[in-house]
Amino acid sequence: MEAVILSGGFGTRLKPITESIPKPLVPLANRPLVEWVIQALPPTVDKVVLSVGYMADAVEEHFRGWEGPREVAVVREEEPLGTGGGLKNAEKHLGTMFVVMNGDVISSVDVGEMVEYHIKKEAETTIALWEVEDVSAYGAVALDSDMRIRSFVEKPDHASAPSRMINAGVYVMSHEVLDLMEPGRACSLERDVFPEIARRQSLYGFRFAGHWVDAGTRENFLRANALLIRDAVPDVKEPGVSYTPPVLMGDGTVIEPGAEIGPNVTLGDRVWVASDAKIQNAVIMDGTSVGPGAVVTDSVIGRGSMLQEGVRVDREIIGCGVAV
Repeated sequence: MEAVILSGGFGTRLKPITESIPKPLVPLANRPLVEWVIQALPPTVDKVVLSVGYMADAVEEHFRGWEGPREVAVVREEEPLGTGGGLKNAEKHLGTMFVVMNGDVISSVDVGEMVEYHIKKEAETTIALWEVEDVSAYGAVALDSDMRIRSFVEKPDHASAPSRMINAGVYVMSHEVLDLMEPGRACSLERDVFPEIARRQSLYGFRFAGHWVDAGTRENFLRANALLIRDAVPDVKEPGVSYTPPVLMGDGTVIEPGAEIGPNVTLGDRVWVASDAKIQNAVIMDGTSVGPGAVVTDSVIGRGSMLQEGVRVDREIIGCGVAV
């Protein structure tokens, strides 16, 4: 079975890092974001199709030497096609049933169980559903007693919301759904395709528990990082360094005495942290230096950057190769 990972966007919410690194390859917990999505797939998926547009050359180069357990094919969008158009663009790689995932979602959904549910319901499309406290920032799902999706209500207030369930960006689809999209034409699964399948009474919801994070913003990127490293402890504990787990450290990283690291910190390869620096709830990418007394909180720092002595960075995204 195949899985399509939709990664055609520009990663605008993670700029300026995505000016240098395509969003699928942005390091999260010291691995490219898209590799975490691939890892979540069940063994029944033996081929992954990446639908990409922006900086496709870099994505192709990354997977040219791929030695993972599944074949990975990169399909280019020469112009932005939206979620539906990007899926249609990958049609030649797809069989009678396939999985579709948004490329920036980190979740605990059991995709194998979801496939079995899809088959049992004889659905055209099954959508993973996540429950939130406040649906006003999302599109809420209206369901019947059999978990059939009747409609979507965009950003409802609390009183008018049909449920607290939202689209979690993971789908199982049967091949006939592709007939609802035109080749080479932009369209949206959420706005154009799913409402039509709902009218055909063949769109079902699959509830799951655990965790769900859209890692496409700074805040959520850091939430996803904390989730993925929750059991991590430093392999090397340098004398005089204060660690508050979880802390994930890459190879060749040097931390000087007096530094305070953690909680919820990932340091990439060859990171240098000077004495008396403090880092909390942050991702510091490969080759970055953090100067003496510098403070980094709630921030993402791009690879090869330099934070000078005494600098304070709070709730920021710093691009790659930047001196601050």
